[in-house]
Amino acid sequence: MNKAFLIIINIVTGLVVTAITIFALGISGMAEGSQPASSYYWLLLFGVWFIGLVMQLKQATRVIGLVVTFLPILYFVSRFAFEFL
Repeated sequence: MNKAFLIIINIVTGLVVTAITIFALGISGMAEGSQPASSYYWLLLFGVWFIGLVMQLKQATRVIGLVVTFLPILYFVSRFAFEFL
């Protein structure tokens, strides 16, 4: 794969995952009662994205890393799409 393509994909997906994770952490504590730990599961999606980014650094796991990098994006899109449709 082209190195510039991977850099652009990682920047775009990183910005989207980070922005939505911060947004979700901010609103997840509203009106949920006394469950402060429930908001931290959003950080797992950022962790999955980061693991995919690290996997892309090795040539042998680059394609798998690219797929893992897109998993949080697909989760956010499906979660919000099914919420509002």
